[in-house]
Amino acid sequence: MPLPSEDVTCPHCRHPRWRLLRAEALAVYEGPWRQAIQQLKYRRDRGLALLFAEAAARYLQRLHWPVSCVVPVPLSEARQRARGYNQVALWAERVARALELPYFPHLVRRVRDTPSQVGLERTARWTNMRDAFEAEAQAYGCRVLLVDDVLTTGATMNEAAAALLRRGAVSVYGFALARTLLQE
Repeated sequence: MPLPSEDVTCPHCRHPRWRLLRAEALAVYEGPWRQAIQQLKYRRDRGLALLFAEAAARYLQRLHWPVSCVVPVPLSEARQRARGYNQVALWAERVARALELPYFPHLVRRVRDTPSQVGLERTARWTNMRDAFEAEAQAYGCRVLLVDDVLTTGATMNEAAAALLRRGAVSVYGFALARTLLQE
């Protein structure tokens, strides 16, 4: 949620199930940002990945998060096969390079093909993502920067973070290109 200062914690992030140490987004998911993300995601405009990577790297460099690797939120095998690529992986690898961090695209994987989160209410999103991810043993000791394109309730990113922490990751920070504004 957009907050008045860095010293304030979003009430949703104080929930006991929250596993991300911090989560931030570069922009609000509306207008040109929404159109550009959808162009990359659904219309195969892969050139946008470079622009997203540059903007994300600049933003992340200012945060100074103590992370040791970059991991994209994975798509299900069926969704990736249908789309032909993981839109997040296209820009995440470039972000890792810009931050001079190792890039681990397979450190976390989807083990359950979940229905799309689009249009689901908050509770349904959390239920939908429960136990959808597993992490590899190489997560042990990592301070992970977990990246995704859009952050709505945080359910997807939180479940991926939980899988990484179960495998021994020290901490997980979440970053998305854009954040929806929730209607309370």
